[in-house]
Amino acid sequence: MSSAWHWFIVIGTIVSIFGVLLLLFGNRKITGEETTGHVWDGIEELDNPLPMWWVGMFVASVVFGLAYLVWYPGLGNVEGYGQWSAHKQLQEINLAHEERFAPLYAELGAMDVETMLEDRRAAQVGRRLFLNRCAVCHGPNAQGVHGFPNLSDKDWTWGGRFEDIKASIKNGRVASMPGWGGALGCLLYTSDAAD
Repeated sequence: MSSAWHWFIVIGTIVSIFGVLLLLFGNRKITGEETTGHVWDGIEELDNPLPMWWVGMFVASVVFGLAYLVWYPGLGNVEGYGQWSAHKQLQEINLAHEERFAPLYAELGAMDVETMLEDRRAAQVGRRLFLNRCAVCHGPNAQGVHGFPNLSDKDWTWGGRFEDIKASIKNGRVASMPGWGGALGCLLYTSDAAD
């Protein structure tokens, strides 16, 4: 983020926080009159201050907001004392995911096709991959949606053998099928040494 945007955010945030506090306490004074003088449909507006419990809750929320801005990044380029960032958290989640599933993917990748077709864990991984990556075009039941092929019948444009399907997924096809080789990485292609 540029220096100008950084200072715009910092100054805007700090001025806004203290501005609402000034507004809150600036309107707590009582004029000495019982009403404000405003009348709507015969109803007079009384000149009562805000309840102290409400003011206290408002001030507590401002203090919480300031503490949050000190701990977490929220003021432009300031990282915050907690050193938290969404990018770091995503990296930690991805690393934990890889550590958890790498042995399973390695085991499934070392299987031959016939064994993999019978393995329940391979079917679960394949189903999740299909639902996350393929169901948008081919439908959740693989019956296709408008303009995309049905994968549950016997008609295969590019071939229905395991090697043909694997090539379609890995490299994509001329129509609207992107190649998923790079995105899926080791999830599907750990046994590519035989290719």
